[in-house]
Amino acid sequence: MDDKHEEHRQRLRNKQTASGAEHIAAGIRGLGLGLYGGLTSIVSQTYTGVTQEGIPGFFSGFAKGMVGTVTKPAIGFLDLASSTSLAVRDTSKNPLQKMPVRTRKPRLVIGLNGMMPRYATNQAIGQELLLSFDNTRQEIFFGYEVLREGEEDLRVLISSEQVRVFSQSEPMLPPTSVLNVCYRDLYQCKPVVLQVEGSSVDHKHYIELTLKAEKTEGIARASELAYKRPKVRCDSRNIAWKVAQQINYARNLHEELRQTLHSQDEDSVDD
Repeated sequence: MDDKHEEHRQRLRNKQTASGAEHIAAGIRGLGLGLYGGLTSIVSQTYTGVTQEGIPGFFSGFAKGMVGTVTKPAIGFLDLASSTSLAVRDTSKNPLQKMPVRTRKPRLVIGLNGMMPRYATNQAIGQELLLSFDNTRQEIFFGYEVLREGEEDLRVLISSEQVRVFSQSEPMLPPTSVLNVCYRDLYQCKPVVLQVEGSSVDHKHYIELTLKAEKTEGIARASELAYKRPKVRCDSRNIAWKVAQQINYARNLHEELRQTLHSQDEDSVDD
């Protein structure tokens, strides 16, 4: 209720620097200002009320002065305590101390069942890669695998909305997108084994993504849809089977959530 006193107090607080001694000095000045304000509060506030409002201002100024006699010293003690805590905080810091180097990437918080899974380096890397892509705030991480190692460096990232096949030759460089498939355009995914020409032993392993093509004029039945089947090479059979299983699971979950009737929709149907 005393704008002049509060302005002077804020001016003292703004003069504080990062040094501990300056914090203590500012706190002592704030305490002195509060004690002085409490001793002179009745006289100064009553005089201000009379000069501004006349007789009615005498009573309002006197009431404000009575309140200020208690509150101003109390605020001064609080300023001293606050400044002392800031001084202790600054003096406890070691100027030569550096932040420790992170030993592992941030963990995956939400698993497939909605609960926090056990920490896995592969999941942490995949989550970080997912966040490096644009417009992924609404996506949930499902899986990440390295399909091809070496010079080709082919990887797959599975989220709740789409499948991304990309390469990343250098860890510090952004990923290079190779193939992006949304689940609304995906019919199924399956592992495929192709035999190498001229050899009865060597085989090449792929994951085949069957995509839905747009309907052409005159086609009405779903069985007559045309399909595209891009294949992505994998280093081994185990990787191809594992990735295909993860993609099909994510696609089925996406389709189930898309067709789920929420409570608000149920109320609107009942109405």
